[in-house]
Amino acid sequence: MSSASIELLREKVGVLGKIYSSAAFVYEQLFGSAKSANETYKVLQPLLEPASMRYGRDSEEFTNLLDKIAELAPCGAVRRNFRRKYVENKHGWKELPADPDVIMFGYWW
Repeated sequence: MSSASIELLREKVGVLGKIYSSAAFVYEQLFGSAKSANETYKVLQPLLEPASMRYGRDSEEFTNLLDKIAELAPCGAVRRNFRRKYVENKHGWKELPADPDVIMFGYWW
């Protein structure tokens, strides 16, 4: 193989690699991480009440915890819906169930 054809092959593989990694990222955001999101949610959600009592709703600690939970929701409209209902609403976090499977369709996986 000539060096020109090897370089062309590298370019093609590089482009395919970028396409694959982009597709893998999109798949992970849309479909792949529901199980791990649920597991992480179940660990973080019980920490909200004590954090609220200890630091207050407007504290950086509480806000960061709530933001981490919101980031678990899939990207796009579902995450926006989750943020509107549970994060931006001052008392919305109190409505978060212990089991993420109970969260209404359109707000979670």
